[in-house]
Amino acid sequence: MNINFKDKKTIALMITAGTLILLTAAIVAIVFLFPAKKIEIPDFSNKSKVDVDAWILENDLTVEDVTFTYEYNETTEKDMVLSQSILAGEKLKKDEVLNIILSNGYDPTLVVTIPDFKDMKYEEIHQWFTDNKFTDVTYEYIPDQKVKKDYFIKSNLTASEAHRNDMILISISVGTESVGVEITMPDFADYTKANIQAWGKTNNMSITFKTEASDKIAKDKVISQTPKAGETTKTGGKVTVTISTGKGTTAVKFDGKTKKDVDAWAKENGIKISYVEAYDNKIANGTVVSNKPNSGTIATGSTMTVNISIGKPSIDNYTNKSKDSFQAYVDGLNKKSANIKISVTEVESDKAIGTILKQTINGKVVTGATTADTGTTVYIEVAKVKSVAVASKAGSSYDDFKKYVEGLGMKVGAKTDRYNDTYNSGIIVSNDTGNKVPGTSINYVQSLGKFTITVGDLNNITKDAAQGKINNANNLGAAWTISFSAPEEKPGIVSGNTFDCAVDLNSKKASCKVSKGSSMTVENKAGVTESEFINYIKGLGMTPRKISEEYSTTVAKNSIIRNVNGPGYWPGATIDYVLSLGDDPANATATFPNYSETTLIGGTLDATKTNVRNALSPFTNITFVTQNVSTEDPRPNFTVLSISIPPKTPDVKLNTEVIVTILNKE
Repeated sequence: MNINFKDKKTIALMITAGTLILLTAAIVAIVFLFPAKKIEIPDFSNKSKVDVDAWILENDLTVEDVTFTYEYNETTEKDMVLSQSILAGEKLKKDEVLNIILSNGYDPTLVVTIPDFKDMKYEEIHQWFTDNKFTDVTYEYIPDQKVKKDYFIKSNLTASEAHRNDMILISISVGTESVGVEITMPDFADYTKANIQAWGKTNNMSITFKTEASDKIAKDKVISQTPKAGETTKTGGKVTVTISTGKGTTAVKFDGKTKKDVDAWAKENGIKISYVEAYDNKIANGTVVSNKPNSGTIATGSTMTVNISIGKPSIDNYTNKSKDSFQAYVDGLNKKSANIKISVTEVESDKAIGTILKQTINGKVVTGATTADTGTTVYIEVAKVKSVAVASKAGSSYDDFKKYVEGLGMKVGAKTDRYNDTYNSGIIVSNDTGNKVPGTSINYVQSLGKFTITVGDLNNITKDAAQGKINNANNLGAAWTISFSAPEEKPGIVSGNTFDCAVDLNSKKASCKVSKGSSMTVENKAGVTESEFINYIKGLGMTPRKISEEYSTTVAKNSIIRNVNGPGYWPGATIDYVLSLGDDPANATATFPNYSETTLIGGTLDATKTNVRNALSPFTNITFVTQNVSTEDPRPNFTVLSISIPPKTPDVKLNTEVIVTILNKE
């Protein structure tokens, strides 16, 4: 091809092309030499959405650069920043999106357990709902014959739990005062809800509130009331008041729509959206499952809850990872209604305990992330320690047994000693066997050898002691028996002890005779104390028995008067005895008291008798005689005239009759 460089058109084209090339080169140079300024991300902690919006505007960013996601938070105020997807100090790269997580305030749909309001007053109930952030609680005040004024009557709740944004009606008693009195209804147009409730309480009126959006009536103002203002009604009746929620929008049912559709509608109508994500087997990812409210009018600025599908859950492959980490992962899926279940089978393996060896979903071993229906059960095989077969080491020495057990990586456990006819002392009789994991303690039985006993071991000991020796051996596996004859006389052998024992080592049987001792002579122990007598009789192996007590002038009190005695008594016999009560009280004497008749006089006859009895104690056999005289007798009345026994008379029996004569004026 030939180019004519002298042609004007050719020259013009060449100049134009050169200019374009230079311009392009200049632009490239500017891009490389003067790159676009990168924006540094600030720390939005404790900042509000207003602060973030100002930063976006200041840096000429758009909704494609910065997005907002709302999450409910019980402790952080609405529109405050909870977290950010890019750390503070990092640069916002090209095509990168900064996501800001904002608090949506406390969750109005949170389910709260409702207490029993019985016996609670209005103030307590109102405070509880306020503290727990309930948003739609109405109180009606109704008369009640049984419930005291200001106390709870009932509610519209049918369960023990409720959402914070549920419509709740609490009925409070106003007692029985002022019921049936005619009143004129006020105009509630300028009343607040609290004012209306106070008016209802004052007039024993049951107030029911309804809400309704209105383009004409301001938010929280009254739209209508029944009965109407100015009408006559009676206290104790019912009033219905409709409150405006402000300008409203007709709620839309978004079933089957996308999140984009919901966001566009919400932005256009000034409605806040709270998204709740959940897995769904039938509805595609990003599609609305349901929303609340989905009909009627919703106030501007209020929140609509939208349940949105995230499709079927995708379950990651956790083979070679720990069972605990998989459980935590599944718990995270189940928070969004995946309802995934785990079935665990333990398999012996060389891998670490708890390692997942195989993961199976719907009958197939997975090798990567697997999509499954909600409610699917994931079957996993999990590593456990390999067990080792432990064999019987019966017949081995203890040292060989210990070496064997420790060689398996296990420990020697508890020892049990047993008599054994087959193995010598110190030899292993038996041990724990079967599959055991390393570290297990292996218990064992060690032989004491064959049990033997001699005649000398059994002779001249108590019957119980002989039986005890055999029992102790049998507790260790000896399997012996012993028999005893009826007691018989055996001089020199204490009663109850064994003699002439025999032992058969082959049949493992022993037998013994039992002595009842030899007859003895019981001595006459008259005059000894009772305690000395009892010790004497028991020392003979016999039993003392007191059969009576008697007075005695020769044997001291608590001493033996007589006892059974003589030869021919065997151990175990009962020996009777009679105990002395000492001398008979009827024979007791004393020196008669020193007295003076003139000092015994009393104010009455009975008083004088009492003085006499006191003065003559211990003599009690007293006979009183009165000598009647005229009132002219100069002697004092009730004077003791005589006592039949003189003062200080020695050795007078205590039962001697004493005659006392007393003066008695008529």
